[in-house]
Amino acid sequence: MENAKGEADKVRAYLAAMRSAIQDIAIYPRNPKYYIFDAVTFGLLSKAFSLADAVSVLVENQHPEEGFGLVRTLVECTLNLRYLTKDRAHYEARAQRFAQFYFKEQGYWLHQMLEYFKDDPEMIAKLEANAREQNLTANKKRPKHWSGKKDFTWRVATEDHPLDGVFYTPRHRQADYEAGFFRTSPYVHGSHDAVYSFYPDANTVFVPRLQSKGAGRMAHLACQMTVRYLHQAVRHTLFGAQILDMDAIEEHFKQAMRAFDR
Repeated sequence: MENAKGEADKVRAYLAAMRSAIQDIAIYPRNPKYYIFDAVTFGLLSKAFSLADAVSVLVENQHPEEGFGLVRTLVECTLNLRYLTKDRAHYEARAQRFAQFYFKEQGYWLHQMLEYFKDDPEMIAKLEANAREQNLTANKKRPKHWSGKKDFTWRVATEDHPLDGVFYTPRHRQADYEAGFFRTSPYVHGSHDAVYSFYPDANTVFVPRLQSKGAGRMAHLACQMTVRYLHQAVRHTLFGAQILDMDAIEEHFKQAMRAFDR
């Protein structure tokens, strides 16, 4: 348990340092009515910080594998930010598409609810009234990815981005994708890697486990990857806000990585 708490504390120290560093930059997001890009990117960044905090809570409480599953969500937030900030000419259009996807998803679920309650006139009336209030239109077609881009995660992770520089090569990008997206996937989908450490003991009365047998082994990996991908999320967001001086941000990241190496 001490090891898990120590790993979680490293994440919390990084979170505190990064929040302070970002606050010191004094960013004032613009009105989303006119600049939806700011709302979407800074909203995604806050979501990434919240996920990182949640990972630290799970790790400290002996649930590192569940925390590792959350790293996958953090990776997807980071990839969204990478795509949104790739081309300045498309900032607003892509952010608008991201925000409007809400209506596509809600339209699909409205269709499902109308089908389910089709024999209940009172419920149908309530659903239709709510749809008018929210400006929703029922749509039976299941929505695909918000970007409209096929194979979004793979393509965005491996394509060039202005922040990559000469050292973040296609080989590095592919390795990052495999580690962040596929390595964490079993812990999202409940496949064998995530279940193996919960196998029951043979020839004993079975009692469902609340924690895996391998809790200690996963704590370090979950926390280190959390800091790595949160760092990427911060860099992409600041780049999108045209903040190019990231020396302090990079120094905090280096200190965090050194802490994990000790």
